[in-house]
Amino acid sequence: MKIFKGYTNNHHRPEALIVERYITEEALEFYSNYLLETESIGILKSCHANRFEGRGTQGLNVKSMGRDVVLQTYFYILNNLSVVEPYMATHKEVIKKKYPRMNDKLLLTQHNKEFISWFDMRISNDYYASEIIKWLLYMPNFTLITWTTCKISNYSFYIKAKDDCSTMQNSKVMVETESVYFSS
Repeated sequence: MKIFKGYTNNHHRPEALIVERYITEEALEFYSNYLLETESIGILKSCHANRFEGRGTQGLNVKSMGRDVVLQTYFYILNNLSVVEPYMATHKEVIKKKYPRMNDKLLLTQHNKEFISWFDMRISNDYYASEIIKWLLYMPNFTLITWTTCKISNYSFYIKAKDDCSTMQNSKVMVETESVYFSS
């Protein structure tokens, strides 16, 4: 309401001036959408407008990750790529033939343990594999660059300790689990 009260310059007929200026602004907004290289009137520009997508802004840290965590992350990435799905299915068949009496959970656990090494051997001997598949053979780096603040798609994200000091929280939620089904 404060914005609308600011539209009044003549205090003798404030309602009419509010309606008149509001309609004028809406009409200009409507027509400015049809004109090229014009900026909207009445809409503030975002403070993130001319910044790059997905970059760290404060608190650079370099950490060394454990092999188990890196391999688990690598497996998760491979498991969610459509180009790797045929290899996943083939490996599950190989595991079923190798261990015919195992139940589904144990087969899945064995598949999770052996897939990365099997995938590496399979692709390194396959001359017909695509370049993308061959790039996936390179293991991720064990050093990790972290930031306390980063901006992704024009939104600011903070680590939990920094986020707790803020009035508007924007931290993530992570749950570790084992499942037969994986999201993509």
